[in-house]
Amino acid sequence: MATYFISRHPGARQWAAARDIRGTWVEHLDPCKILAGDQVIGTLPVNLAADVCRRGARYWHLAMHVPRDARGQELSADQMASYGATLVSYLVQTDSNPPLLCGFASQANDDGTTSVDETAQPYTGHSGA
Repeated sequence: MATYFISRHPGARQWAAARDIRGTWVEHLDPCKILAGDQVIGTLPVNLAADVCRRGARYWHLAMHVPRDARGQELSADQMASYGATLVSYLVQTDSNPPLLCGFASQANDDGTTSVDETAQPYTGHSGA
């Protein structure tokens, strides 16, 4: 079982270190590496959080109330604390059963269905965190 903290922000790393939150730090999530029993911490887009949960891992969202004038800026650990930063565990799931994002490329069709290319290279995008 591994713990991954997904963030490219130095303030998030400092905030976590001050709270003795440990794990492997990575800037972008590679969902292919996530296994059942792993823990993933970060601020993932909902589709990646659902993929993490479908793989049997636990997703901890780094939540805080950032005021409008502070959005889009690098935050310090102290600013994060002042905005109420905390980790909240979420179980994210979809209404349907889309393919896992690793090893497939999918495309939404005009009729609302999804086409899957199983010969595509594995997903290597980033988490956006």
